[in-house]
Amino acid sequence: MNATYKNSLLAVTIVTQIRTWTGRSIATMALALLTCLGSLAGISQGAIIGQDSFSDGDRSVADSSGANGGGPGLVWYTTTNEDASTTALTVVTDDDTPGIGGGNSLNMRPNSSSGNRPVVATFAPTTLGGAVGDKITASMDIRFISGVSVDDSEGSSNLSFRLGLYNSNGTPITADGQRFDLESGTGNDFGYFARIPVGDPANTGGTAARLSKETGVASGTSEDPLFGQDNSSGTGDDVSELGMTSSFVGIADFEPHSILMSLERTAGGVLTSIQVDGGTPFTAEDTSSPFETFDELAMTNLRITTEWRVDNVVIESVSIPEPASVAVLSIGLLLLSVRRVQA
Repeated sequence: MNATYKNSLLAVTIVTQIRTWTGRSIATMALALLTCLGSLAGISQGAIIGQDSFSDGDRSVADSSGANGGGPGLVWYTTTNEDASTTALTVVTDDDTPGIGGGNSLNMRPNSSSGNRPVVATFAPTTLGGAVGDKITASMDIRFISGVSVDDSEGSSNLSFRLGLYNSNGTPITADGQRFDLESGTGNDFGYFARIPVGDPANTGGTAARLSKETGVASGTSEDPLFGQDNSSGTGDDVSELGMTSSFVGIADFEPHSILMSLERTAGGVLTSIQVDGGTPFTAEDTSSPFETFDELAMTNLRITTEWRVDNVVIESVSIPEPASVAVLSIGLLLLSVRRVQA
């Protein structure tokens, strides 16, 4: 007998007993509370584990002030791979048209077009809840400010924006310029990442989105960057593709867009999801030893030199209340109602 069924029987028993000695009015209240039991069981509860609106004008200090939303702030780092180039990070005002608005944003300008130079934000290690439906989500506003052409001559499926939730595996990024690949001491990170198509949808791969899993196990070659090595194959030395769609609406302009990535507990594993502008999310499930704990948000552009900006970053842990907790709450409210009627 599952917990929801047992809780329902318990509530019905209470209703029946109350009807025998207190009258119909209290029984009516009990039935109303019983109805609420099923509704409350599906209500999610969110806890912010990291957020940044860049209102303090600083990326290197975690701002937990009310101006930044009041939740735990984020610290941002620029990393490198096999060479010394990094992605330049600056906090800028982005209120002009077609800016994201609302004040400051984080501007990212790649110094190399030949490979990815991820930007990483760190937060407290957070484990995905054990109940089916529990989630960890990362949302943000983003816009590209250069380099995106609707008639991109490269026409390559390698053009993509990549966003991931990772576990630092005991070697967190703590300073700018550290390497974020598998050839370094800080490059054993594992997690999930999404690839969002950028540029002309008519180009090869221009509507292809992918969700991937990265194990953080190096092959020993000199080309083991996290986020995989390319967009077309969907694999790298430590990357496996969970799913791919060829009908995803990507980003092909300089307007603001919203992105939502989520990891959701399922009965058989973890469901990964990516969504742009509230459209239909693309999902893929990991049922083979799924990852559960994360402490890094990473992003990069691969094979494109465009600058981009992000704002209103929120990382959240969302849980579904256990049926037993809902039952206890309902019973407590029920007994309180009885006392008030008898008084």
